[in-house]
Amino acid sequence: MHEQFLSAAVSIGNSICRDAIRHNSQCNWVGVNNDIQGDSAKPYYAALKSVWYNGTSGIAWFLAQLSEVSSDKRHRDVALGAIEQALRTADSVQHSKLGFHAGITGIAFSAIEVGEKLGCDELVEQGLQLLRSLQHLPESDYTLDVIDGCAGAIPAIVKLNRRYSDPILDVLLAKMGNYLLQSAQAESSGISWNTMPHGASANLTGYAHGAAGIASSLLELWHYTQDERYKKAGLAGFSYEDACYDAEQQNWPDFREGSSTRQADDKSPRPCGCAWCHGAPGIGLARLRAFQLTGNEIFKQSGQIAVDTTARMFGRQQLGNFSLCHGVFGNADLLLYASETTGDESFAQKVEEVAAEGIEQFQQRNIPFPNGTQSDFSAPDMMLGQAGVGYGFLRLADRKKFESVLLVH
Repeated sequence: MHEQFLSAAVSIGNSICRDAIRHNSQCNWVGVNNDIQGDSAKPYYAALKSVWYNGTSGIAWFLAQLSEVSSDKRHRDVALGAIEQALRTADSVQHSKLGFHAGITGIAFSAIEVGEKLGCDELVEQGLQLLRSLQHLPESDYTLDVIDGCAGAIPAIVKLNRRYSDPILDVLLAKMGNYLLQSAQAESSGISWNTMPHGASANLTGYAHGAAGIASSLLELWHYTQDERYKKAGLAGFSYEDACYDAEQQNWPDFREGSSTRQADDKSPRPCGCAWCHGAPGIGLARLRAFQLTGNEIFKQSGQIAVDTTARMFGRQQLGNFSLCHGVFGNADLLLYASETTGDESFAQKVEEVAAEGIEQFQQRNIPFPNGTQSDFSAPDMMLGQAGVGYGFLRLADRKKFESVLLVH
């Protein structure tokens, strides 16, 4: 256990607990939202909602993980209050209901795992019931990608159902898997998915919204069910990304129209992202996991390219913030995973050095770690804010105990 990193995680957890707004047995926080006005975002404060990405269920999950090693009753109590708030307001999720990050699946996942960690069987059952309720969702409400839809829900439900063997959840998994198969679009090489009908010049690469995340989820479903249709489609999704690969940049292009000021007739290389959500870090996670599942050396090779690209661009100055979604700890997750899967500890050492510098630059000076909202506003949540940073430090404190939360498997 690396005490320096554990101490950092505990300090962040204490700050989150301190800032909790309590009402009866529930806890919530005030955090930052963004209104998009033209090409810029206007931040404002609001009460958090219940979802995993930037709501109370993600915070609850972090605090439950932390309580296991901190033995601090505050962490346990606030975790329970946060997940109660998330469960009580889960029916307010109107869009992306299947989503792990943006929908009900993530709330249910958190409830189950918080219940397991804290010995609360009632929370586990509430989470399972919430997942079962998704079987009644009409297909018209299904969406595709990791953030919003089936690709994020499938690995989480597979992970849970390996423990609970619920036939209702198996039916739900089959519905989601078939939806991904039916929604695939043939390409000159492989298949892709149209996750962004407006504002993209081609179907996206990448983990959060693109082919990597969907293909990875299909391989997880194949590994769980042994249905070869899912494996075939997953491999075809990776083939599409292979065809898009930019060898000069050693990365995969970001086809979102708003990702750069590049003109339609511009012959220069299309910009590539370098974050968990878009670009090499998320794609690398998917490729290394595909290698674990299939044993195909091609995935190991492309995963190593993504790791090397991520390592070259890794650091506070390059990334600007410490968030899981598009900051230091998001990219760190690939480097840690690479050390775990290849045995090369140099990648983990690089992460530890940057994390230690962050503690010195920010925590020791009593300055909040820069968050993924690109503003000075407070962000206590999982994917953009302090809970995710705290979990990043927990990962560094004990990598065997605290596994990746950006690649649920």
